[in-house]
This record gives sequence, structure tokens and C-alpha cells, in this order.
Amino acid sequence: MDPQETRRLVPILPAQQVSGYVYGEDHSPGPSSPPHRLRKRVLVAVACEGCRRKKAKCDGRKPTCSRCFSKNESCSYESPVVPVVVQKRYDSLLVENQQYRELFDAIRTKPECEAQEIFNHLRLTDQPLSVLEWFRQAEVLLPKHATSTWDCDPIVADFDQKIFKSCTIQVPAKPWTSVAGDGIISELITDFFTWDNSYMFPVLDRSTFVDEMRAGEPSEAEWCSGLLVNAICAKRCLMVERAKQFGAMTGQNLSERFLAESKSHFEYEKGRVSVPTVQGLLLIYLTMTAMGKDRAGQMYRLAALDMLKQLRLEARYKAAKNSVPPQTHEMMLISKTLWGIFLLERWERANPILRRCIDWESLAG
Repeated sequence: MDPQETRRLVPILPAQQVSGYVYGEDHSPGPSSPPHRLRKRVLVAVACEGCRRKKAKCDGRKPTCSRCFSKNESCSYESPVVPVVVQKRYDSLLVENQQYRELFDAIRTKPECEAQEIFNHLRLTDQPLSVLEWFRQAEVLLPKHATSTWDCDPIVADFDQKIFKSCTIQVPAKPWTSVAGDGIISELITDFFTWDNSYMFPVLDRSTFVDEMRAGEPSEAEWCSGLLVNAICAKRCLMVERAKQFGAMTGQNLSERFLAESKSHFEYEKGRVSVPTVQGLLLIYLTMTAMGKDRAGQMYRLAALDMLKQLRLEARYKAAKNSVPPQTHEMMLISKTLWGIFLLERWERANPILRRCIDWESLAG
């Protein structure tokens, strides 16, 4: 390179000092050079609409950023996008809140007997919304006059009270059913133990059933249930004259009402296996057969026999027999159940379904 051209070069400026350090030097600053720190840049996640349109720097202040404030312009921000997971959770909570409100309104606005029935179902489960589903199904199954408050009619209430006083077996209607009062229910239960349970279908022990029904604790009852009570009443309503009078006074078909409520109990149980459910399903079958609906009723009979197989009452009977001391009361209750079902099915000489469900020979030994 020409020496003359070298002289024209501009000398290099000294390195800038950053935070007390001079590039190219290997020593710390002296006391005469105070430390200088660079200002940390603040990141703004979302700029306002005005700054975005003009591609200007926005500090993200709310409600008005510094630029819009200095220029006296309107400042607005786009609504933040909610994540999909959060939005789904919000929607589900909104639906759940509406369902709980519907359940609360049902308890608040329905007649006392129906509100008590809902409350009793709530005590039996740890899933409150399943009670709402049961209630909706019951509303569909029951006739339009299902919500009529018959107990508000003094004539009907007096008629029911007179029936109650004349009954041999006096039991409460609540919390087992909301279709009729204590009088009609007591009349139907008395009639069942007088006829069906004595001859055609002797599956229940009277004292055990009545004691549990009087206790009024569905969650603790083992040999009584709402399904069974309503099924018994549906069956005997076809025969009892005073039940027909009660239905005429209230403008409803009591047998249909009891049958609908027993079916709603079965739907609510969702396949829960128990002895009262088996007994109730067979009574539903008998009632529907008496109504001329035997084909539809076969579904409940087969469901009862399938559930009977799952109960393994033979093994339960043997365990009670071999215990020390033997559980004679348990043995008696199981024996009544199996004997009653056997008598119900005796008209069919060769029943493969019943043979698979019950080993009668093992019980004889």
C-alpha cells in the first residue's frame, strides 16, 4: 500500500466502557470511573391496536400506553386468546353449575313429598348429578298429573287417613314412594302379605320387611327398597277396591303410577345387584303380565334371573349355615326368597334359565 494513502486513514476510536470494563484491557476500573449499567429491555407481550397499525414501539401500559397517551390517541388491546383446555374446562363448569341450579330449583319448587324423595336419593349417592338424571327420567316416565298434590285436598286426605286407621299393617309412605299417602300404602302392603306373599309369591319375611320400611332409612335397608315397595303397590292396585277409589278421586291410574315409579328406581340403581331389586323386578313382570303386557314384562323377569345368578345366594346360604353360631335369620330370609322364586317358576317344567341361576340340589343338602 502507498505510504501516502496510509496517512489518510481515520484513527480508530477507543473502546466503549461497559459496566466498568474496557474491551481490550485486563484490569478493573479505578475509583475515578463509576460503574455504568445498561438499561434492561422490557419485553411487551401484546402491543395496543394503534401501535400495531403504525408499527410503533409500545410499552404495553394499560389502560393507555405511553405513546397513545402522549399523542392523545385512543388505546385498545385485543382480547387475549384463551387456551383450548381452559375454554373446555370453563364450558364444563358452566354446564355443571346450570345442572346444580336445576337440581336446587327442583327441591325448592316441587311439592314436599317429591322434594323429600329427591333429598332421599341425594343421601344415597356421592354423585349428586346422577340424582338429577334420575329426576329427569322420572319426569318423562310419570304421567302429567304426577305432580298433583293430592294431600292438599281435605276430602282425599281424610279418606286416606281413615284407610290407615283400619289397616292391619301400618307403614309410612315416605321416603319409599310419593304416589300416595300412608293409608293407601298400608292397605296395599297389608293386602300383599295377605294374598301374594302367602300363596303365589312368598318371597318376603313380613316382620323384617315391615321393620325396615317403618325405619325409613333406604340407605341402611337390606330387605326393603323403593323399587320393591312401588312394585308391590303396583301389583295390588289391580285388586284392591279402595286403591281404585283413591285413583278415581285423584284422577289417576294408581297401578300405572306405581309401576312407573318402580321403573324409575330401577333406572336410577343402574344395575346395582340386591335381593329387593330381584324381588321387585319379578313383581313388575307379574304386574305387566296382568295388564296384558307380558312380552314387555319378560325383560324384567330375565333381568331379575340374571341378577339372581350374580347374587350367589346358594353360597351365601351355606356361609350363614356354617358360621358359628349359624345365622338362622339370614338363612330364613334367603330360603324365603329362593322358595318364592321357585314357586313362581314352577309352572314351567324345564326352565334352562332358572336351572343356570339356582342349584336347587345343593340347597337341599
